[in-house]
Amino acid sequence: MLTIKEKLEIITSLITSAYDRHTMQFRFKMIGSHYFDLFHTLNQYKEDLALLNNDFTNLLIEDKSWALYKRFKEDEDDFSENFGFEKQPTTIGVYLEKTINNLINIFTIKDYNTIIYTPNAMQKHHCFDCGKEFKGSIVFDLQNNTMKAGEDIPECAYDNTLKATITSINIKDEIVFSNYFDNLNFSPNKNYQLSLNNSLGLELIEKEYAKHNFLHAQTGNMGVMVYKKADNFYLLSDTPDTEDFGELIGEISCSVWSVCATDTTTLKDTGANVPEEYVDSVSSKTTSGTYQMTYNWRNGSDNIVIAAIELVA
Repeated sequence: MLTIKEKLEIITSLITSAYDRHTMQFRFKMIGSHYFDLFHTLNQYKEDLALLNNDFTNLLIEDKSWALYKRFKEDEDDFSENFGFEKQPTTIGVYLEKTINNLINIFTIKDYNTIIYTPNAMQKHHCFDCGKEFKGSIVFDLQNNTMKAGEDIPECAYDNTLKATITSINIKDEIVFSNYFDNLNFSPNKNYQLSLNNSLGLELIEKEYAKHNFLHAQTGNMGVMVYKKADNFYLLSDTPDTEDFGELIGEISCSVWSVCATDTTTLKDTGANVPEEYVDSVSSKTTSGTYQMTYNWRNGSDNIVIAAIELVA
């Protein structure tokens, strides 16, 4: 029978190895259909577990309230700011006791290498591929650094092998890139299926924009460089070390986490426009024709090419 201290050590090893605060990606290889929203679940316990080091756990077991009070006595302002309540021995003890109990209840430890995570009544999984929310267990193998879906997890219908999405628009005169456009005559985000929080939703949003002769490329909160070579355009997340992308024609600050594009004719016909304040835009005259955008940045930020917009006809 594992002690509370041993259980906490095993759970801590899971959380610290699964969560990388710099990349916000799981180091565990997923075996199964869904990509799970475990980031929030693991992260919400990370600070609490940081407090529960060996010495702290020993103090907690010896005297839950007084030891905790002494531990934070010289850090009153910081403690109050981080935990949202004043430093009182009983309050601190109850707070961390609940945290410990919650951790032990949702993580079942089969042995030192196998942990089963089962969400509590308030928690759900969110699939980053199809967007569905559901409950179900996840089995972690700490020895092999893998995780797999429990038998109670439904299958995901989305084809997560898709390498890129392709959309097309017609350019008659001048192409315009912007962080976003105001006064669009359509509202893709009002459709419940069109969500930026999953791969299927992103694909549907890109296609919805293209129906109205707009391109939409999801980004992060970042700067995007617009390069032009002949009649082709490239949205890059970093300066390239090659001349394959031509010359830099402008940069866009993506405070709304996207880059959109269309031509000046479409802007005039629809009444859409580049916002007048705080929004960057880049314009360029180019050959009239059909331009195809290949968007592949969702597959990982290692590729500096967020999207390629190329003349195809």
